[in-house]
Amino acid sequence: VGSNINRRHKTMTAEQLIEKIKQGENETFELKADIRDPLLLSKLIASFSNNKGGQIVIGVREPIEIVGADTNRLLNMVERAKTALKPTPKFSTKVVTVDNKELLVIDVEKSNEIVFAAGSVFQRIGEQIRPMTAEEIKVKLTKISSDSSSLTTLANAIEKQSQTIDELREEIKNSNSWKTKLRDNFISGLIGAILGLILTLLLTK
Repeated sequence: VGSNINRRHKTMTAEQLIEKIKQGENETFELKADIRDPLLLSKLIASFSNNKGGQIVIGVREPIEIVGADTNRLLNMVERAKTALKPTPKFSTKVVTVDNKELLVIDVEKSNEIVFAAGSVFQRIGEQIRPMTAEEIKVKLTKISSDSSSLTTLANAIEKQSQTIDELREEIKNSNSWKTKLRDNFISGLIGAILGLILTLLLTK
């Protein structure tokens, strides 16, 4: 499954977007003033794809204030974030101009597969993003495999690992050590590769 990234596709009008922004965030709509971490962006995209899909709008500060965004930088960041998504969900980007300020809108489709973000599995619940529980993971996996015991083991492993990685990332937000951050990225990538291999082996039985 590949992504569909349209760099300057303008199908949504400014008026339509403003009306949606006025309604505020919900389970399928996220507002961000800016994003500078590609891993955070990958986590956002994955969390929407693992639930109902939705839209991420960058360039809006809450309460509603259109601040605009460096869309060229963000579009490059989207490409970097995409490399942390396994498998890559379907999503598209478009730039919408509001009050002479550019906003980046990312439309994310719901995925029938479990989408990993740097080795973790998240989903959007209400206005929050949280690791998927083992039961939620199992329900999704059940649709593509019939081995219940293997699914339970894998689901529990993914849930525990997602929680661990999420806690670790929260801790290093306040750390200035590049070694700590490098270690976190390495661990995330390694775990993601291991879980991906387990999933592949499970589904090819």
